[in-house]
Amino acid sequence: MIIDDFLNYLQYELNRSVCTVQSYAKDLGAFEIYFKNLDNHLSWESIDSDVVR
Repeated sequence: MIIDDFLNYLQYELNRSVCTVQSYAKDLGAFEIYFKNLDNHLSWESIDSDVVR
């Protein structure tokens, strides 16, 4: 999953703290829920800056 890959990148490649990674996980989870409630057909691959605006 794209979120897990990003969180692993933060933790293992960038050596970010556990609290930072957890914060990103929480925020990205909320972001995903918001967009799925908005349009159930949206996927991470289809979200770009135009969709977010």
